Amino acid sequence: MMAVAETLTPARLTDFLAHDYSRLRLYMGATAFNAMTRHYLATTETPKVRLLSRHLPDFLDLTKPFSRSPELSDLARLENAFHAALSAPEAGIVTRVPPHAFHIELHPSVQRLQLRTNATSIWAALTAGELPPLPQGLNEPQELLVWRQGAAPRFRMLGREEATALDGAARGEKIEISQSAENFLRGWLEAEIISAVL
Repeated sequence: MMAVAETLTPARLTDFLAHDYSRLRLYMGATAFNAMTRHYLATTETPKVRLLSRHLPDFLDLTKPFSRSPELSDLARLENAFHAALSAPEAGIVTRVPPHAFHIELHPSVQRLQLRTNATSIWAALTAGELPPLPQGLNEPQELLVWRQGAAPRFRMLGREEATALDGAARGEKIEISQSAENFLRGWLEAEIISAVL
């Protein structure tokens, strides 16, 4: 994500946002994306690129006509989470945990998302250079984990039980060892998202 603080012309804003939201631009098409950024600039009060980029998902979620296509804000949230994961500070990685109850500290790059649409399928198709599927709303929110492993941003879907466990761990709740917890911990260790055991 580009971190420049200056007053922007619509053309420069479009360039910055096209860099940060390349999949969204590809999905919307250049003409629609450019029109959206002009609307965004006309309705925002901050001249800082970092803030403009960070708040684009909320703008799409709350502003008509974009809010009528919720996959737009979901795509933007996914891309925004990738940027946050990439720019997160470095931290140590834990590869083993004790066999009794404990607390964990998650890697700073860890992001949690709830998406309402099939935006992950759309993103994957766009990334592969394929025609994206038609947008669809989901009956239940899709729980997503986004993080950085090595130098690459990654994401994977979470089941409801694992999402609840991960969110509890992020709040500082103690992990009680059980079969489910062991399975989750094994996956978290392999993904390198645990920075400390407390």
